[in-house]
Amino acid sequence: MERVRADQHFRVAQEVAIQKGKEGKELESDQVVLEAAYKKALQTETDVIDPKDFEDIVDPNIMRAHAQEVAYLRGIFDRQKEHPETAEVHMLGKILEAIVIEQIELNEWLGANVNTQQTCEFDDYCNGIDFVTEFNQQDTLDLRSMRHMENSKRFN
Repeated sequence: MERVRADQHFRVAQEVAIQKGKEGKELESDQVVLEAAYKKALQTETDVIDPKDFEDIVDPNIMRAHAQEVAYLRGIFDRQKEHPETAEVHMLGKILEAIVIEQIELNEWLGANVNTQQTCEFDDYCNGIDFVTEFNQQDTLDLRSMRHMENSKRFN
């Protein structure tokens, strides 16, 4: 069975915990592992949809309104990241999101030739959409055609 890259998140976290233990630092293993996995998850946020790509299509007034709303909501979410009661939930959410996005492509959870891309902050904050998937139509078998072939075999 193929080893998956998600293991790297936890391997890095374990190595950090071991290193901190060797350095004689106070070790709270769960928190150290969580922080290391979170840091690794943030490093995977490289393929994000850029709203500027839509400036030619979307009304500039709408773009400005979206930017203002994102700025306002980013402030709220930044405060939640710092709050002791919500910081861990935020970190776990980012870690889970990174693992799911990575595994969709690496282990072909949705089939071969599927690409994932993280959404812009507006879609994330306002529409609750973390990522989108794109299916390569040339390599994807049409399920309707497959059902049609199965039905025709039964009747012939």
